[in-house]
Amino acid sequence: MTKAEIIRHIRSGGSFFCLQKPREIDASYFVLSENSDTRDKSLWMCPFNSKEIVKIPIEETYTGPLSHELLDWEVTPNLNAKTSTLQDEYMSWVESALTSFNSTFQKVVLARNFIAPYYQLGTGNRPFQLFNALHDNDTYRYILHINGYTWIGSSPELFLSLNNNTVTTMALAGTRPKGSLDEWGEKERDEQQIVADFITHQMAKLGCENIQSTGVYTRPNVQVEHLCTDISCDLKSHADLHQLATALHPTPALAGQPQNMALRFIAAHENFQRELYGGFIGLQDPSGTELFVNIRCAQYAQNGLCLYAGAGINAGSVPKLEWEETEQKLQTLLKAAKHQN
Repeated sequence: MTKAEIIRHIRSGGSFFCLQKPREIDASYFVLSENSDTRDKSLWMCPFNSKEIVKIPIEETYTGPLSHELLDWEVTPNLNAKTSTLQDEYMSWVESALTSFNSTFQKVVLARNFIAPYYQLGTGNRPFQLFNALHDNDTYRYILHINGYTWIGSSPELFLSLNNNTVTTMALAGTRPKGSLDEWGEKERDEQQIVADFITHQMAKLGCENIQSTGVYTRPNVQVEHLCTDISCDLKSHADLHQLATALHPTPALAGQPQNMALRFIAAHENFQRELYGGFIGLQDPSGTELFVNIRCAQYAQNGLCLYAGAGINAGSVPKLEWEETEQKLQTLLKAAKHQN
């Protein structure tokens, strides 16, 4: 396919994945294959509540500057109308978690959604205009359009990257407004340490070699910043990446600790399906694999843009502050959506 043919494919509603990686100038457009044959390049994605990695062959690829022919492309959402999570509702989930914690159940990540009606967003349902407005050198920004459903997001969080036999990942947790001058609190440090410990434990359990981690540092994002530890290990073969991905997903940064107890709590309290929010997505090709966690994301619904955000809840949590944390996280997408070019 030529560039023009790929653009026509996208404008006609065909399945595609558009990605711009951190610190890269150009975006890449991937036409997703309708066939099930094996190709040397594929899109990997996994929903939050599943261990099954979906691998979709990539038929054609084009990399270059954002094509202005796509800025006026309007998506027709297949997703039914959604409703926003109310503040009192979310805070009641946090309060319930605080009464449930014990020496075993240490953390749970509670998420919410928010519907931004298209009439409040200026250009409304034009994904590439929002994609353009989300520009940030430190995030993976993407659009996924498949089977008539459309996701968009800007994620600062690497899930797994494989180069030769070396895997890198990060433990990213704890959130505060970007540029804060105070020291990080004990609640945020505990939250981040739980994630780092989980990742290194799972790597060791699978027999990964040469496990290494950096010190904890502050990693900025658009509206907020997080505590982060970079972690790496060596795999015995590329085939082990699938096993490691399923062992880590979802990490305590997206679910909680222990994982099984946190997942049961989420299922019993959240009144919506996370679907791809909190899952992971990315690309595999002969040169390696790079997957990122799908946070700071939204889905195009019939009544507006459905945005998702979550907060890590532990024994030091304050319900109102956790709600405010989700508000801060929503601003990454919401501000961009209201100021699309």
